This record gives sequence, C-alpha cells and structure tokens, in this order.
Amino acid sequence: MLRVTIDEIQRDPSKYLRQVEAGETFVIIQANKAIAELRPISSKKELRPFGLCAGKFTVPDDFDAPLPEDILSAAADPHTSGELMFDQKFGIQAPSFNDTNY
Repeated sequence: MLRVTIDEIQRDPSKYLRQVEAGETFVIIQANKAIAELRPISSKKELRPFGLCAGKFTVPDDFDAPLPEDILSAAADPHTSGELMFDQKFGIQAPSFNDTNY
C-alpha cells in the first residue's frame, strides 16, 4: 500500500484513480495520520469456506418440529405482539423496541 496525502490527490486525482483501476491501494494521510483507504472495488464476492463454524454450535434435534399451538395462535392473531410470543416461549420479558432507553 502506498501512502499519499490529500494535497497530492487533489493535484492529480485522475493519476491516482488510474492506479486504483490497475489494482493499486493507497492509504490517504492527513497531518501524518492515516484517515482513509482508496482501493479497487472487488468485483467478485468471496464465498465463506464450507464448515467455517463447524463445532461452534449445535442445532437441536427438534429444530424443525412444529411450534406449540399457543405460539402458532399468537402469531396468527394480528393483535398479539412479538414481545408476547417471546414471553410465552422463553418465560422472560422481551426487550421493548419502543423504549428510548437503549
């Protein structure tokens, strides 16, 4: 990575953009402090490797089992909030997203 000041970029921005198009990456410096990075946009998204989280968590055996009837009926009722469903499922009060204290 090359280091370049804002003043240098302002003098000839096309020069630096051509270099970025060619694959070069620049660290932009202001007052001897790195403030930004100018780099090419990656054209392909890298896929995460298979098995990246292997052994990190366990999916319960009943993961895809039908939900209990009380949860299903609460979800079907347009007057029932998601917070109530959380309360029923886990037996604790869900955080309210209407609060301004978060």
